[in-house]
Parts: sequence; structure tokens; C-alpha cells
Amino acid sequence: MELHKKVIRGGIYITMDANIGDIKNGAVLLEGNIIKEISHSEHAFDHHQDAEFIDAHGAIVMPGMVDAHRHNWMSLFRGVSTEESLPAFLINTFYAFGGVFTASNMYAAVLSGNINAINAGTTTVYEINDCVNTPDHAFNAIQGMKDSGIRGIYAYGMQVYNFEPSGFKSQEDRLDMARHLSCTQFNR
Repeated sequence: MELHKKVIRGGIYITMDANIGDIKNGAVLLEGNIIKEISHSEHAFDHHQDAEFIDAHGAIVMPGMVDAHRHNWMSLFRGVSTEESLPAFLINTFYAFGGVFTASNMYAAVLSGNINAINAGTTTVYEINDCVNTPDHAFNAIQGMKDSGIRGIYAYGMQVYNFEPSGFKSQEDRLDMARHLSCTQFNR
């Protein structure tokens, strides 16, 4: 099976590679999600008739950014507490919203937050999902990550909110769910 190819040409390339350096009006050949080759010539890959060509003149081309601390479960209420102190944020936002946040809210928030990240140039996230009120919250967060297409690591939270009905009888139940997710939802 042949991978889908893309050729990006023109623009300024920030390669992040000391041996290649930055390139003006170069080209990059992608196969699937893999950078196969970079050239200083913008027409170096024109012979790839099976590729989609993307004109990057006037643009900066660079690897995606990594967000190593993201709480996408809070993406539906971003900006709500921008003027609050940390104690006020914890009371008025973190615990208040966390206590009523449903599994359906979780899917929408994580999907939306990751799409926003991708649109801003972030292609990899470390998702700190500290609002796991029920097992469905965890499954929906993971599905939101998968559906967004982002690369990421899901960090399962042990935070307890005043959510009714409680999705876990004990912290041990929470740990069992974390083990289950680790064995069933991720590539090992």
C-alpha cells in the first residue's frame, strides 16, 4: 500500500536540524506523516506525480509544536477565570465546573481543545485529564483525542470532584480503571 504523498514548496523552512539549517524557498517531501526528504530546491520533488503539492510561498514551514501541559477538559470555559487568584480559580472554576462536568462535556471539550491546538500549530499534547468523574469521562476524553487526530499522551487524573452520582466507589476503583485503560486503549 502506497502512502499518501505531499510536497510543500516555497516558503522559509525552520528545520530544527543544525546540519541542514534554515532554508529559503526549499521543499519537503512527506509520505503519510513522515518527512522523507528536505531540499534546498523548491522544485526538487516535482517528479512525484502522485503527490499533492502545497504552495508555501510567503509562509514559514516548521515542525509542529509540543504542548507539554494541557487541560483540554477545561477548553469549554477558557478565559472564565482570567482575573482570579489561584484560590479563587480553584473554588469558582476548577471544582465548580469539575463537579458538574459530564462525560459528554468531556468528549466535546477534549475534541475542541485539540482541534484548537492543531489550528494553532501544536501537533502533540500531554493531556492532563484531571476530571475523570466516571469511567465514561476517561473513555470520552481518549476518544476526543483520537478523533482530533492529534499526537498525544493521556494523563489520567485522580482528582475527586463532588460529582453525582459518583462514578467510583474508591480510589482503588480509580486505579483499576487507569490500569484497564492502559491495557486496552493505547499502543504498547
